Amino acid sequence: MQKTKNGWKQKLLMLTVSCFFVAALLGIGEAYCRLFTRINFLDNSRGLFQYGRFGNTYGNTPNSEGISFGETFYTDADGFRIDPEFRSNAAADAPAILIMGDSVAFGPALKDDKTIAGNLRRSMPDKRILNGAAIGYDTFDYKNAVTAIVEKHLEIKTVVLFFCLNDVSDASAQLIRSKKLQQSDAGAASTSIPRMVNDYLRSRSKLYLWLKNVLVDTQINYFRNDLAYYERGDENVSQALQPILDLDRLLKPKGIELKVFISPYEAQLRRESPPEFFEPQRKITTFLSENNVENYDVITAINTRLPDTKLFFLYGDPMHLSVDGAKVLANSACSKISGCEPQ
Repeated sequence: MQKTKNGWKQKLLMLTVSCFFVAALLGIGEAYCRLFTRINFLDNSRGLFQYGRFGNTYGNTPNSEGISFGETFYTDADGFRIDPEFRSNAAADAPAILIMGDSVAFGPALKDDKTIAGNLRRSMPDKRILNGAAIGYDTFDYKNAVTAIVEKHLEIKTVVLFFCLNDVSDASAQLIRSKKLQQSDAGAASTSIPRMVNDYLRSRSKLYLWLKNVLVDTQINYFRNDLAYYERGDENVSQALQPILDLDRLLKPKGIELKVFISPYEAQLRRESPPEFFEPQRKITTFLSENNVENYDVITAINTRLPDTKLFFLYGDPMHLSVDGAKVLANSACSKISGCEPQ
C-alpha cells in the first residue's frame, strides 16, 4: 500500500516538473520571439470602423485612437489616418493628394511616419497628404469612398490608389461587416471556437505566430487563394475593376488625376516564382491601360531597390509592407507625382 502511494506521488511530481519545464520552454520561446524577431501581433482595435459612412461602404472612425498589428494609429475628424507629430508647411488652401487603398496603404504595424502616406508627406511638405485608406476595402469601396471624399474636399487634385491584388474580391469587406454582426447579440454565437482561439493567440503570442509561419507557408496559401480569382477569366477581372474605371471617368471632368500603383504579394517576389504568378498584374495593367487609366506595376522597382525582397513585407506576411517596403512603394509613387522628392 505504501508503494502505491509513493508511486502516485512520484508520478504527480514528474507531471508537475514536466509541466513546469514545458511552460519554461514556452516562456523562453515567447521572450525570444518578442525580443529578437520582427514579428508583429495581428490585432486590430474594436471600433476601428464607422459603418455606412459612404453609402454601403464603411470608413475609419473619425477622431479616434487605436491599435493595428501592435502599433498605435490616430485619425482626424474626417477619418484620415494622421501623424500628430508632423507639422506641414502646406497652406490651408494648398492642393491635396488623397491616398487610397486597403490595409496595405493604411499601414498596419507601422508608425504613421513610416507608412506610404508618411513618406509622401515628407517628400511633399508643401502639399496636403490625406490618407483615406481603410482595412478591407475593395474596388467598389474605393469608388464609394473617393466619390464622397472629393465632394467634400475640393482641394484634392490627385488620387493615388495603392491597389492590392485581393481588391478584386469583397471577401475582406464582407468579413469585417460580419464581425460587426457578431458583436451583436444575434450574431454572437456565429464565431467558431477555433477562430476565437486563433484570433486570441495571434494578438498575444509571437511564438504562436512564429510556429504557424514555420509549419505552414501562409504567404503562398494566401496568394494562391487570391490567384484563383484571376484564373477564372478576364471577364470576371474586368467586372471587378469596372469601379476603378467608373471612378476615373468621374474624376477627370473635375480635373483630378487618378494614379494606380499595384502592390505585389510576397510569393511573387520569390526567385522560383513561375510566370503564371504574374498574371494578376498583367490582367490589371492591360484592363486599366486599355481604358486610359494611369497605372504602374511596382515589382520592377522592388527588385532593383531591395537586395532581399522579404524585407519588403512584415514577417511571415503575404502582402503587408514593412518599413522598407512602404518607403520603396512611396518612392515609386513619388517618381510619378510632379514636385515630389523621394526620401
